[in-house]
Amino acid sequence: GALVRLFRPRVDLSHIRCYSNASSSGGGRTLSELLAEKRAGGGKTRSSTRAPSAPSTDAHPRTYVYAWGDGEQGQLGVGDAMTRTTPVRVSLENDHPCTVGCGLVHSGITTYKKDAFTWGGNFHMQVGQDSNRSGMFIRLEDREMTPGSLAAFMPGRALDKMSLGFWHTLLLSRKTASNETEVHAWGNGYRGQLGLGKELTNQEFPRRISHLDGVVVQGVSAGGLHSAAVTQDGAVLCWGAGGQGQLGRLEDHENSGEPQVVSQLQGVHVSSVACGAFHTLALSKGEVYMWGAGGSDTYVPMHNTDPYRFKADGSPPSSRVRKVFPSMRVVHVAAGNGFSAAVAQESDDGLQCRGCHIRRARGSSGFHSN
Repeated sequence: GALVRLFRPRVDLSHIRCYSNASSSGGGRTLSELLAEKRAGGGKTRSSTRAPSAPSTDAHPRTYVYAWGDGEQGQLGVGDAMTRTTPVRVSLENDHPCTVGCGLVHSGITTYKKDAFTWGGNFHMQVGQDSNRSGMFIRLEDREMTPGSLAAFMPGRALDKMSLGFWHTLLLSRKTASNETEVHAWGNGYRGQLGLGKELTNQEFPRRISHLDGVVVQGVSAGGLHSAAVTQDGAVLCWGAGGQGQLGRLEDHENSGEPQVVSQLQGVHVSSVACGAFHTLALSKGEVYMWGAGGSDTYVPMHNTDPYRFKADGSPPSSRVRKVFPSMRVVHVAAGNGFSAAVAQESDDGLQCRGCHIRRARGSSGFHSN
């Protein structure tokens, strides 16, 4: 449980991410921006939640991707299947990453040149590239060992944001010099998580989600077996597996192959959304809303015959949207496999962690239990 330092001080950790899968809809500030603000402000950071502005196309920052851990499926992107205990740099030719994401066994980045690259395990076609398959059967050894570009699938479009789920991937793109957006999906689609309607099959290459045509999407998130998008107007749409209530539909817990608005959030302007394995989070003006499996009972053994219908304790799931952290201003959320995390700003009456029942009084040096 101890924190381990991985990089030398001169390496700029602008963006880092593990599987959550948190929303790729932006918001918050990077570590480098916070440090720069602290230096400029004499040790105080400003309480802005504005997303970092993109650098000019004339001079992109020299950023790099590092990976470490299990590499059996090529998810480290370094050309082999070895496990690395220390960070190793991923080779990218003439491009620099601005975001990075991880699924179960695949990885991906978006770059300052508005391209996107994926690599890793591809046995559910989640990488979106040809793994030299022979025949119609999916082989467990199908994998991409090094990054491959997705730009050819969406010519003339800026590939803005990508989110990686268990076995599928979502990519948000914009038409050059336009506000028109498209969302593409690929990988495992048997629970409807690709948003392609009744076409519940795996997709080897990126497919446009036509049900989102005409909708200006500002963020997407790929979870375990479900997906979500947040629109420019602040609405949330969910699709895919619904057995744990993660789609936010009160009328049923059925799967949905089409994006559907979470009507319980009517009147709430959501800025970002994050899909976990069996639950979903939405962030609106510092407030967090959650639905789906919740608490410590979100973990369900994957070998169960129908692991998405009930919680681990046998109780039915909940699709009712509920608010969490009512006394805190949250600026970023992430959802994982049975857990969630949030970055919050301190309020006037102190920083409060309701889950732990711990409170730090404003101006004090220690924590005191309630």
